[in-house]
Amino acid sequence: VSGRVSSDKEPLPGATVRLLENQSTTVTDATGRFTLPRVPAGAYTLQVSFIGFETLEQRIQVSESTDISMTLKQTSIMGDEVVVR
Repeated sequence: VSGRVSSDKEPLPGATVRLLENQSTTVTDATGRFTLPRVPAGAYTLQVSFIGFETLEQRIQVSESTDISMTLKQTSIMGDEVVVR
């Protein structure tokens, strides 16, 4: 399984890519590309996460050469009010 992770057409280097069923995990390279080698054919849930972006899960069907493209959406993190004195 290979593919590319991006946000608004920009690659996301360092995003975590995981197949939930067998815990295969990798990280995207500088161009947003990833490879999970030797994944048997079948149905899997692919999860992609990156700090500051919504985690995305997608069901995929793996065959001999499966190439996936996923786009993450930026999220805002709201925290409690901080008072500095």
